[in-house]
Amino acid sequence: MKTRYFIAISIALLMAVVYLIFQNKTAYYIVRHAEKSGDMLTGEGQNRAATLRDSLIGKNIKNVWVSTTNRSQQTAAPLVEALAAAGSFDEAEQYHIYDYPDSDGGASFMTSLKANKGNMLIVGHTDNINAIIDSLIHKDEVISINSEDYDNMYVVRIRRSILSILNTKELVYTTYGEESP
Repeated sequence: MKTRYFIAISIALLMAVVYLIFQNKTAYYIVRHAEKSGDMLTGEGQNRAATLRDSLIGKNIKNVWVSTTNRSQQTAAPLVEALAAAGSFDEAEQYHIYDYPDSDGGASFMTSLKANKGNMLIVGHTDNINAIIDSLIHKDEVISINSEDYDNMYVVRIRRSILSILNTKELVYTTYGEESP
């Protein structure tokens, strides 16, 4: 009887330690704004924004970051509306607009981005996606984004542990929606 009790307590303690070690996981879903004409999304871009919503709706998104451009905000709008309608998103607290282009090279945006917890969507532009990813994981390679590419999604996964030696960072490249030309 004592052996079973000891085993049960040991398993419970082991599970608690594992939970504490790997308690903070964040996924940053980084996309370029959808297809545009000027600063507004085209019909194709609106379809891609809906596909983005469908791709991320089950990913437990806690924060959405968009630039000051209409095209960026319109790309995120279907997801934000769906999350708000489900009662799992408070736009006043979880929807953030960052300056684009900004005056400090993105430093204040990145500081704010890293201060938030939970999975998040970041809608960027061809000229700031590399900087966003680099500030999160300090990658060596430069990602080339063609001016006609709209289907790329970069997922930065960061697992923070109370034991810093167990921290992990990874970049996963994927696509969503119709393939760009």
